[in-house]
Amino acid sequence: MKALDEFWRQHRLPGSVEPLIASPRPRAYRSNSKRRVMRNRQQRAVLALTDALESGGIRPLPVRRCPIEPDAHNRIYGMVQGFLDSGDGRPLARILNYVILKGTYHEIGVVLSLSDSSSRFHAVINRLSRLLTDQFPEITGVYRITDKPSRYYVSDKAALFRRIHGARFLCERLGDREFRYSPISFSQTNSSIVPIMVERAADLLRPQSADTLYDLYCGYGLFGLGLAGRVSRVVGLDLARDAIRFASDNARLQGITNARFVNTAVRPEQLERFFDRRSHREIVILDPPRGGTEKGVIEWLGQRGVARALHLLCNIELVPQELSRWIRQGYRVSRVVPIDMFPATEHVEIMVQLERGGPGGESVR
Repeated sequence: MKALDEFWRQHRLPGSVEPLIASPRPRAYRSNSKRRVMRNRQQRAVLALTDALESGGIRPLPVRRCPIEPDAHNRIYGMVQGFLDSGDGRPLARILNYVILKGTYHEIGVVLSLSDSSSRFHAVINRLSRLLTDQFPEITGVYRITDKPSRYYVSDKAALFRRIHGARFLCERLGDREFRYSPISFSQTNSSIVPIMVERAADLLRPQSADTLYDLYCGYGLFGLGLAGRVSRVVGLDLARDAIRFASDNARLQGITNARFVNTAVRPEQLERFFDRRSHREIVILDPPRGGTEKGVIEWLGQRGVARALHLLCNIELVPQELSRWIRQGYRVSRVVPIDMFPATEHVEIMVQLERGGPGGESVR
């Protein structure tokens, strides 16, 4: 918290930072994890964490056990590594980019990112799938995507998503409600803190029964559907087609009839299309990717005059830039709530409540 307070002071950011909301799991919390396949000096394929270098490159960090990941993840990676070292697995090692584990602490999906979709690799992939599912009952599905080698575990070139074994989707649960999503859709890194985030979003947005909630970068509908019972209507926008498909399915499965989800980029011209011209009471939640909102999005919302906005930021370096855009539109920072989404790392998720009018105009440098 001292470091975050100092960051706020140095950048002369408006508002004061509230106490950090702790993660229910301070260790072994990562419900999503990944390993990149890299070559060591002996040209052996190694499943490694990656570390960014100042030059912009990356270096492999082979680990036997990562304390922020569940033990099951470490054991699964150990078995995959053993398979790649074997005669059976060496052909797969040549085309494997990443091994990605996603889900909850009790249900895990395994996604294999491959650089080649040729049928000649099907047999070896099936052998690995059987090996994993026989050994780990918590693995509910094994999947493959075809992708180019990249520093990102799912690039914008990813294609040919296929199920090898098990369920066609993964699940997040809030109480007795189930949220299904594609294994290649975005999902929160720390499943243990998700219920707290959704409830805190309700606290910060203060939704009322006459409000229309616009859920931008809505994913599979976690926030929008989580708050649908408190508002008149929900409209969710997201560029990821699979995410929108599951958001609509989740609304149907949960019996929610006042939510609509649209597959579109979050850009000013799309906001113009999908914001209701007759709506007078509007609140907005934005949970953009790490690169932040596109040019013009905050400005369009400001000119629209939305009553309240909740902006989630996982990249603290963008906070000064994003908040200054809101302030120039006449909004004030009412509350700043940090979430310990990534315990034992230097990263933090920040939820910022913004309201129209009142004291504003603070400079952000």
